[in-house]
Amino acid sequence: MALRWGAIIPSGILIFGFAFLSPMALSIGNLVKLGFWGAYFMALATILMGIFPCDAACNPELINPSASQVIHNLFAGLTYLMVPLCILLVGVKSYLRVFSLI
Repeated sequence: MALRWGAIIPSGILIFGFAFLSPMALSIGNLVKLGFWGAYFMALATILMGIFPCDAACNPELINPSASQVIHNLFAGLTYLMVPLCILLVGVKSYLRVFSLI
């Protein structure tokens, strides 16, 4: 419980702050700003997964899961699908810009 409230939820808040302030502080294009939406979602999902933890032993068979387990699994799955694509979008666009390919 201390880990959730002392590390996981605060890290989600800090990630959200980073994702919010970075596009404003940097001169970046709209494609990279779109990629930062992945960081917004990751921050929100981190906070929600901290508030709604998984059941004991994470209930991998999903036998009679609690509402907390269902919310946790939903946001975890969406995060693992969406965030890598957004990070790739930011990385590729930044790489192309640094080497003046666009």
